[in-house]
Amino acid sequence: MPLSYSQLNLYRRCPRQYEFACIKNLPRQITPGESFGSSVHNTLKKWGELEMSRQQSADDQMIMFEDKGKNDLSLTVDQLLELWHQSFIVEGYKSRVEADFARKRGEGLLHQFFEWWEEVPRTVFLVEKGFKVNVDGIELSGRFDRIEEEETGVHIIDFKTSAPRTQREVDADLQLSIYALAAEQSLKK
Repeated sequence: MPLSYSQLNLYRRCPRQYEFACIKNLPRQITPGESFGSSVHNTLKKWGELEMSRQQSADDQMIMFEDKGKNDLSLTVDQLLELWHQSFIVEGYKSRVEADFARKRGEGLLHQFFEWWEEVPRTVFLVEKGFKVNVDGIELSGRFDRIEEEETGVHIIDFKTSAPRTQREVDADLQLSIYALAAEQSLKK
């Protein structure tokens, strides 16, 4: 049975919680943080898929027509926010007010994402792609949130809804180390 980073992290934090959640599979309610994180991930997955379909459509049009007239395949912040509202999960919040506050917070985060996204042209290679990697005989599983392809290689992007971390924290992150191994083993990159 492969282990995920989340399971490893839960075990490191509290072996008893790991036992209840992963071995005994005791039911529990989704937390507001889990609901919010899933909503953001679902939105950005749909956004990435939209990007990939637009990229494919643009490539097909370039092949089909010698006329390289510009077609409007651009994406907008309004489209991103529409995806957000479609993807927002209300379960886990104690009240409608708490859910509305989270929905508004998400809008702000997605505006920040869009500003980042607009900075440079991007070629999306994969979104929400599962992987398995072997580390010293232990199979670990996970999911890449987003992979962008560049001339120099790939960028693996892991979306977080928490505060930004320092480069030192990122360099020491177990999850990102697993992603690097998975990119090497499964993507050969």
